[in-house]
Parts: sequence; structure tokens; C-alpha cells
Amino acid sequence: MNFHFLKFLKIAALISVASFTFVGCGDDEPTKPGNGESSSSVAPPMSSPEATKISPIKINGFGVEQISAERFNVTGNVVIDYTDTTVKNVDSVRIDNIQFNVGLVQGNALGNVGATVEMIAPPTFPTEQVVNFGEAGAKIDISTFEACGDFVVEVIVYSSTPDGKNKYISKESATFSKPAATYCPEPVSSSSVAEILIEMDSYVVTLTTSRTIGDVAIDFETGSVFPASALALNKAVIDAVLVWEGGVGVLKSARIAGLDNYDALAGGNDTKFAEEMKAPSGEEMPAPVYTNAFSYSTPTITALEELSYGLYYVVHTVSYNADTKDGFFVFMVGREERGSNSTSITFTVYKKK
Repeated sequence: MNFHFLKFLKIAALISVASFTFVGCGDDEPTKPGNGESSSSVAPPMSSPEATKISPIKINGFGVEQISAERFNVTGNVVIDYTDTTVKNVDSVRIDNIQFNVGLVQGNALGNVGATVEMIAPPTFPTEQVVNFGEAGAKIDISTFEACGDFVVEVIVYSSTPDGKNKYISKESATFSKPAATYCPEPVSSSSVAEILIEMDSYVVTLTTSRTIGDVAIDFETGSVFPASALALNKAVIDAVLVWEGGVGVLKSARIAGLDNYDALAGGNDTKFAEEMKAPSGEEMPAPVYTNAFSYSTPTITALEELSYGLYYVVHTVSYNADTKDGFFVFMVGREERGSNSTSITFTVYKKK
């Protein structure tokens, strides 16, 4: 978490704004930002109640994680701490409601830009049960609002005793970003200097999760593939490995595979992936293909579990250079041949000529 977020979170309790429940929107729609900053300053403010000094509620592991180009999952759970001796009649406490604020960071305040947390399977209140945000399908769809920048997600838990004499409020915060460079790009000026186009070739490879038959690893630069028995010898050039986990094929960076699956790759290449957001799903890119044809966020993913046919992913290897596009690759997931304890997947890989 950067300094900007830390500074904001320290003063979040002082911010004045309007909270909303699982799915809610503000009445005023801010103007769409046209620059790389954190969005328009005209976004109406949001408010949040203060937490009570004592509360029997524990909020565990609250966070936000990006799982696709437009979806962020909310993680964590809410439980009643029946061992809390500071709370009267703690055995009768129940959770009355859970609310979320999702606000755009604007200086030292939060702006309401219509961002919401949606529960696919919301719990029924009041409840004494554990509320798990993952099981409830809590998510944020960033395609539902236009603003870009840094965001704070706040969960607010209301609890009480049945007689209503003891009421409590608990709060926790997490952060995420919607980069303007990716989601709110500036219009291209006709007077701009012409971009240098870098054309790409493609090749097709097949990887398997089997440790005994076929190839499990790839060097994206050369298109070379390697069986499990050759990992140690080729560790320096291996970028990614297909492994069998949870009954599916997972494509991991060599470094992560070295930690979890293959000791021979320990300390291997730290390859990063990102979901591509513009390529035609299920179709190969029509020639000629250039590096600027793809749209994506900065690659940070080290293990791809979603390898469905037709999906595109961007790859940055350790040799990535933003100017020359060395170390820049894109692949489309192709046909899969699944066995009882292994799978083989074909990939169409694009690389600069």
C-alpha cells in the first residue's frame, strides 16, 4: 500500500459522506475524468458512521483482489466474538446489517462515483452466523462506473442485542485501483507524433501437466518447450509451467512453480501475466498484428487458473522492455484435451518479429 493510501486511511474516520448498502448508487453522476489523475473533483462526497469504542464483531481478512479485467472480489469474513468480556450480554448479540462504501480518493476525502459492492448471495439479517464475503459472492464491477483512480472500500457492520439496548458499529477498509491509463485513456490528438508500429508473428505450442509424457514448460522468446525431466537444465530460459492443481491446469511463472511444484525451478524467472481486454475471444488475431493492438493492465498475476478456450493473456517476461517490446508476448488459450489426472492445452503465442 502506498503512502497516498496510508495517509487517506488514517483520516478516513473524519471524512463526511453517504453510505449505501450492498448495491447502491449516488444521485449525482460526476463527469468522466479526461486525464490520468484520480477523477473529477465534482464527485459528491460520501459519509460513514463512526465505529463504536467497543464491539463484539471481528472483521477478518478484509481485502479486495482483481480476478479479471473488470471484476474485483471482496474477501474476508465477519464473526461474533463471544469471548469478548467488554460487551454486555455478548451471548445474545446478532449481526443486524452489513453495508459497504466504495469511494474515489479525492485529496483527503471520498467521492461517490456510483461504485458499489454487490452480493450475489447476500445473507439474511439478523444473523448470528459467520458472514463470508467469498461465499456470498461479494464483488465490484468496475465497468459500472466511469471514474478512474484510487478507491477505498469500507465495510460497516451493525450489531446489537435483541432488546436494542446495546448497539455496535464495526468498520474495516481496503483499497484498489482503476488505472486511468488503461480504463480512461485520453483521446488521441491528430497532431500527435505517429506511433512506431511493431509487428508480431505467432506460433503454436502444446503444454501438458503430465510429469512423464509431453512438455510442461515454455520459453516464450524461442517457443521452445521442455519436459519435466529437463527443467533443471533449462531453468535460465523457462518462463512458465503448466501444472495440475485442483483438477485443472494452472499456468504459473517459473518462480512460483519452483516454490509450489518443481524444486528444479526454485528461484526461476519471475514471469507476470495480465488479462487482455480487447482481442476477439475465441478467434485468432487477423494479420497483420501489432503490439499496440492489445489492451491490458500492468501484468501482476503469477498463476493463471482460468484457461478457458479463447481467452487472451498478456505476458511480461524478465526481459520486458516497454519501448522495444522485448519480453512482450500475448497468447490465446486453445483446445484442451483433459485426462483423469492431467490435461494438455494448446496455446497460440504472439511475439514481436
